[in-house]
Amino acid sequence: MISLKKRLSFIKQMHDIPAMPVIVANLLTKLNDPKITLKEIDSSISLDPALVSYILRIINSPFYNVKSEVLTVPKALSLLGISNLKSLLIGYGIQSVYSNLQDNIVQKHLWEHAISVGILAKIISEEVYFVVHTEVYVYGLLHDIGKIVLYMHNPDEFKKTIDLEENNIVESQLSNINGGNK
Repeated sequence: MISLKKRLSFIKQMHDIPAMPVIVANLLTKLNDPKITLKEIDSSISLDPALVSYILRIINSPFYNVKSEVLTVPKALSLLGISNLKSLLIGYGIQSVYSNLQDNIVQKHLWEHAISVGILAKIISEEVYFVVHTEVYVYGLLHDIGKIVLYMHNPDEFKKTIDLEENNIVESQLSNINGGNK
C-alpha cells in the first residue's frame, strides 16, 4: 500500500495528463448551444476523417442495431441525437487518449475494459431502471481514467496495482465458491 505522503508526491509530479483532441472539445462546446444546426455539426465532424469513420462504424455496429447501413454523417446524426453524439464524442476522445499509451497490451486491456464497463452500465440502466441514460456509458468509460495517469507516470506502480486487483478478484471468487471460507 502506498503511503499518503508518496501519493501526494506522485500527484505533484504529474504534469502531462492526456487531453481530448481539440475537435472533440470544440464539438462538445458547440453541442451545448441550443441554436446549433445539424448542418453545423456535420461541417465540424467532416473536418476529421477519422471521426467520421468512427461515428459511421459505431452507428452501423450491432450496438445501435440500425435496419440499413448508414453511409452519411447527417443520417448518423439524425439517428443518434445530441445526447448519444456527446457520448460517442467522449468515447472517441478517450480512445485517442488510450491509443497514446506505449504498451499495446496495457492499451488493449484498459480500452476493452472501459468499453465493456460502459456498455454494461448502459444495459443495466436500461434493464433495471427502464431508462436510457447515455451518460452512464460515459461514466463507464471514465471509471478507470486514473489508471491511465498512473501508467503514464509510474508503469511499475501501475503493474503492481493491476496485480493486486487481479489477486483480490481471484480471492473474492474463491471465497464465493467456498461459501465465504478461504
